[in-house]
Amino acid sequence: MATVTEYDLQQWEKEWRGSPTLREEFPKLSTYQAFKKAEANGQVRILKSKQD
Repeated sequence: MATVTEYDLQQWEKEWRGSPTLREEFPKLSTYQAFKKAEANGQVRILKSKQD
């Protein structure tokens, strides 16, 4: 399990604040940070189309 640091949380906040697309998908910063924590811990699967 990955350790999430205060630095990680700050970086994710910068990403979220700087991206209208992220803010549309994740209206609350806390939701985005929870997603990123789960991703860092290997609990999230990202599905991509074959076109990506």
